[in-house]
Amino acid sequence: IYFTALLIHREARDEHQCRRKYGLAWEKYCQRVPYRIFPYIY
Repeated sequence: IYFTALLIHREARDEHQCRRKYGLAWEKYCQRVPYRIFPYIY
């Protein structure tokens, strides 16, 4: 459970940084890849 919490927190930070760094390209990537960590779950 601890590792999962850390993984989700890390994903949120990475999402924010990538959105700032890559802008529109990141938006397009997120549309093509809808899951962040676990396919078909989250």
